[in-house]
Formats: sequence, structure tokens, C-alpha cells
Amino acid sequence: MNRGCKKRMFAALAAAMMAGGCRIVSDSSVLARVNGEAITFKDYKAQYMKWPAQFRAQNKSPGFRQSLLESLIDVKVIVSVARKEGFDRSAEYQSVLQGAAPTDDSLASNYMRTMYSGAWKPKKSEIASYYRQHQAQFGRQPLTVAEPAVVRELLGRKFSEWRVRERAAAKIEIDEKLLNSVSLPQ
Repeated sequence: MNRGCKKRMFAALAAAMMAGGCRIVSDSSVLARVNGEAITFKDYKAQYMKWPAQFRAQNKSPGFRQSLLESLIDVKVIVSVARKEGFDRSAEYQSVLQGAAPTDDSLASNYMRTMYSGAWKPKKSEIASYYRQHQAQFGRQPLTVAEPAVVRELLGRKFSEWRVRERAAAKIEIDEKLLNSVSLPQ
């Protein structure tokens, strides 16, 4: 078969697939955008490949695909907020990088670490109040023993509230058809 015939056959096959609802997905295909920042299929695959092979083999459901994308969206939202607040230019973040190239993951994790240890860190009065209100949860444990669990709970609640607020403020666009058509590697 000559080269021109192969090209026409490929073009016809691609057109038929697209007409039938199939989409050709490349690494540069955009699954979602957060405030204009793209989440590509390459980003999605990289996140997926971080999981152990056994876990990947068992988790290919639409719900898993959606939650995987949601985790990438969360990172983009965190990065967007961190940049808006100038954290990416802060001396604190620059010292953490120590000359390494910044990534969305490093910016998001360092921003969240700063929030957990700073702005969101519960006051002693909040910890004591939560402990008293949820005494049954801690049984006979004194506050000094239960405090790490109380702090984790309070930080988790603050993050959840922050996440809901910031996601509502962000412009998030998801290509559901593309997401449902992707084939995940093993």
C-alpha cells in the first residue's frame, strides 16, 4: 500500500472514530482547566503512575478516574491561591527550592505546610474547646495525649472549609467526554 493511500485510510479511520464518539487522546489533550491552567492527559497519567501497579490494575472505574482528576484540580487550585498570595516568590519558598526548578506539586505542598503550621494552626483554646465538646471520642485520654488527634481533626476541618471556598471561587472546566474516553496504562 502506498503512502498516500495509508494517509487517506488513517484520516478516514480517525474521522469515523470521532463521528462515533471516540476521541484520539494524546499527552497534550486537555482534560480540565483551573483558572485557565491546563491539566493534560500527560499530567493525569503521571499522577496515575505514582500508584502501585496492583492498585492501578484494580482501579479503573469512572469514579476512580474522577477522583484522580479531582486531586489534580485541588493541586491547581492550591497553586493558583499560592501564586495569588505571592507565596511562589517568597523567601521561604525560594529557600526550600534551593535552586531546584519549581513544580506545581512542590509549590502546593510547601504552601499547605505553611498554612498548617501557621495561619491554620489551632490555638490552645480551640484545641481545649474541641476536646471538651468531643470528650466521648477520646474516652479517658487526657488532653495532653489526645492533642495530636484533636489538632489533626481541626486542621482537616479548616482545609475542607478552605477547599470548598477556593474551589467555588475558581473557574473549573472539565472535559467529561474526554475523561471518560481515556485509556489508562497498566
